[in-house]
Amino acid sequence: MGLDYIFKKNYPEIISIDRMDAVFGVSLSCIFTTHIRNMHLSNLKEKMQFERKSRMDGLTGVYCKMYTENLCAAYIERIEKNTCCAVMIIDIDNFNNINDTYGHQYGDLTLRLFGKMLRESFRKKDIIGRIGGD
Repeated sequence: MGLDYIFKKNYPEIISIDRMDAVFGVSLSCIFTTHIRNMHLSNLKEKMQFERKSRMDGLTGVYCKMYTENLCAAYIERIEKNTCCAVMIIDIDNFNNINDTYGHQYGDLTLRLFGKMLRESFRKKDIIGRIGGD
């Protein structure tokens, strides 16, 4: 007979406690691991949202100036020679007249609607950005 058998026979409550400790330990470790993973995912989601917001113009929903310039520069670097592409720059002439005549809320609405129209008119892979601000 081994020492293990004698110990289990004479002290069964200790074995029961060891099993409960093991179950508790595993459960606690699963809960802790899940909590840490969820915190990581939450932080990652917040970071991604922050990065997305930092790339987008909050008013129009198109890329901001710096991100637009970076995307265009990266595109120019990676395209092959003799590849056709186009750049359009659209200026809303005398836009300040809208703000002055109807107020900034209508000016903002105009910019939001214009951004929406551009996003709906072009492909997802096209670069649509706001490079001005006045």
